[in-house]
Amino acid sequence: MNKIMGEVICGLRKEKGMTQSQLAEKVCVTAQAVSKWETGESNPDIIMVPELAKVLDVSVGVLFGEKEPKKETASKYSLFFTSTLVAFGFALIALISLSAAFLMNWDKLLYSQIWIALSLAILVISLILGVCLGTFCLKKFTSR
Repeated sequence: MNKIMGEVICGLRKEKGMTQSQLAEKVCVTAQAVSKWETGESNPDIIMVPELAKVLDVSVGVLFGEKEPKKETASKYSLFFTSTLVAFGFALIALISLSAAFLMNWDKLLYSQIWIALSLAILVISLILGVCLGTFCLKKFTSR
């Protein structure tokens, strides 16, 4: 029989902190049936595989030995996109601020120059921060 499926069922059941009896009760079979699945003596009926996957909180493919992407990967990439979005958001604010400085009344020359310098500084820092955060996150998350 399919020992891979048995090993997967056993591992997922233990990961969930369930006994064979508890799993058996949830999928309406006997504990002996679950034991036979886990030892590879038999396999679950194809009709109950979707319910078994649901109880174990995995896709049906995982029960047949497919690798499922880790759920934390999505949160890692959302961290990457959020951090770079914030950095580039600051860059956009700096660009808007810079545009406002050029539209100011030029009779206040000193004030306009300070505004432009601050806007450029925020722009450069934001862009550097965005690129660094993006590079760091991609290297860190893709290296695993």
